[in-house]
Amino acid sequence: ITNQMNAYGDKQSDLGIIDKVLRTLTPRFDHIVVAIEQGQNLEEMKIEELQGILEAQEMRLNERNSQRLAEQAMQAQTTKGNNYDDEDSDSDKVLLMATTNSEEDNVNLWYLDTSFSNHMTGHREWFVNIDDKVKSKIKFTDNSSVIAEGIGKMMIQRKDGQHSFINYVLYVLNMKNNLLSLGQLLEQGYSMQMEDNQMKIFDSKRRLILKASL
Repeated sequence: ITNQMNAYGDKQSDLGIIDKVLRTLTPRFDHIVVAIEQGQNLEEMKIEELQGILEAQEMRLNERNSQRLAEQAMQAQTTKGNNYDDEDSDSDKVLLMATTNSEEDNVNLWYLDTSFSNHMTGHREWFVNIDDKVKSKIKFTDNSSVIAEGIGKMMIQRKDGQHSFINYVLYVLNMKNNLLSLGQLLEQGYSMQMEDNQMKIFDSKRRLILKASL
C-alpha cells in the first residue's frame, strides 16, 4: 500500500491520487472502498488519512490470514442424497471466499464483504419467517457446492437493544459462520459510514445496525 501511494508522487491533487488508488486496489479491499466512498467526503480527505486506513486494513488482513485454519466453512458433502439437480444454472450463487472458519468458532460472528451475493446463516432459529420451498445452489471457487434450504426474514438486535429485521437471508444447513452481503444491504436501503477506523451500517431510519472494525 505504501509503495502504491508513493508511486503517484505529488504531481496530482489529493483527490486525484485518492481516486486512482481506490480504483486500483485488489478485490480484498472492496468493502473498504465501498465504506470510504459511502461514508467519507473524498474532496476533504487527505492522502495520509487514506494511507493510514489502508495500511491498518492490510495489517489486519495479513494477521487474519496467518491465523485462519485452511478449512472450508461448508463442505459439498452436506448435499449428498438430497436429489438436487447438480447441473449448473443461472440461479447458482457464487461466492468468492470459501474459507471462513477460524480456530475458535463464534456462532454470533458475522463476516462482512462485498464479494457475497446474499446474506447467509446456518441458524434457522433466528428466522421470524422462512420459505422452505426456495432452494439455491451455492458454488465455491474450488467447485464444491452446497444447497440453501430456504430464504426468509431474520431478526437482529441493534446496538440500542431494540430489534431490526434483515430480509432475503439464505438458510444453509451446517453453516459454521454467518455471511452478510454489503452489496445487498445497500440495495435494500441501508447506508454505511466510516469513522475512527470503524465501519457503521445504518438502516433507512439511520438507526445503527452493525459496527465493525476496519
